[in-house]
Amino acid sequence: MPAAVPPTAVKVGAFGSQTGWTTGPAGVVTADGLDRAELSARVFGDPNDLLRLNAVVHPSLGDAVARAAGEGTASGNRRVVIEAAVLFEIGADGLCDEVWFVDCPPEERIRRLRAGRGLR
Repeated sequence: MPAAVPPTAVKVGAFGSQTGWTTGPAGVVTADGLDRAELSARVFGDPNDLLRLNAVVHPSLGDAVARAAGEGTASGNRRVVIEAAVLFEIGADGLCDEVWFVDCPPEERIRRLRAGRGLR
């Protein structure tokens, strides 16, 4: 079974005060962790917040994907599949011998993302 990068690969601590994300009732970080619904509302509504989010998430995600791919090949797998919407943005394309792209309308992408992650 291939390794998977869990949604928790990016630690809540990455959203600390140095990133500008607030904590508490008006923020994206709560006592229980990351408020994904609040975060999605912000980044889907403000391109600048999306850029800020990417600056926090992409480095950790790239590292996690590289580790998972390395674990896959180290365990004897001849092929490792990386399914990543941001493959190029996180630099994971350098791990690939081939890149396949599957397209669908933007509305369908957003619907699938929101449904799969319980977002508004």
